[in-house]
Amino acid sequence: MAENPENKEAKPDLFSPSGEALGYISLEQARVLAIRHARDNTDFYGPRYSGINLVLEVISQEDGEEYYDIRLSFRPAGRFRGEPGVEQFVIDKLGNIEYRQMLDEPTELDLPETEQESPVSQPPPTPPQPTVTAPTDAPATGPEPATPTITLPLTPDSQASTMCQTFYRPTDPRAEQQFRAWMRENPQGYVFNHFGGTNPRYNCLHRLPCRGLNRANAGVRKICCTSRTSVEQRIAELRDPGGWGECGLGCCGQYTSSTPG
Repeated sequence: MAENPENKEAKPDLFSPSGEALGYISLEQARVLAIRHARDNTDFYGPRYSGINLVLEVISQEDGEEYYDIRLSFRPAGRFRGEPGVEQFVIDKLGNIEYRQMLDEPTELDLPETEQESPVSQPPPTPPQPTVTAPTDAPATGPEPATPTITLPLTPDSQASTMCQTFYRPTDPRAEQQFRAWMRENPQGYVFNHFGGTNPRYNCLHRLPCRGLNRANAGVRKICCTSRTSVEQRIAELRDPGGWGECGLGCCGQYTSSTPG
């Protein structure tokens, strides 16, 4: 029996004359779709990169039987030191984005400390002072006058905290220069050398007593000796009507007396 041409249903063409499936998008169109979707939906990157201008670049693209695999790199626009992030798009041949995932986040490089820190000004070196020695054949002179006893004025507690200064080392490389500058500005200051624990430091006091910094030791004298000064000389220098408390920072070579004088 012959087939009736009028009863034959017309079938739509599924392919173009060149052999491409009609309704499918090309790989180039999928690439543009991925970039446009990423640019319009920056909330996907999280609060750090949401709403900012990003630079997007295609780093790989694959044409599968049913899907396109597009991978983009992304980074903030402008000067960026580091590695950009990477994300993946899987798009079907009809132009639907099946899923999107972030493979790597941008990684910024840390600046070296030499670029982050401002240079520290160094104090000018102190020129050496000439040493004057008396001639050996000079006539004998009278005995040298005794050093007068220094009486220290009482200092209010409100001003006591300004009389102490601490320089830590070696955690602060500038402590040595600061300590030397402090000694030049305060030639009569007390030097408390403390080397206990993990933070060796110089503890320096001015001439005035350091009052009220350690209430538990009020009325107790704590004298720190250096290689240049004896305990007796420190006692004479610190002689005053009332006792004074230590800074609470510790010291070496302590002399303790519970009574004034």
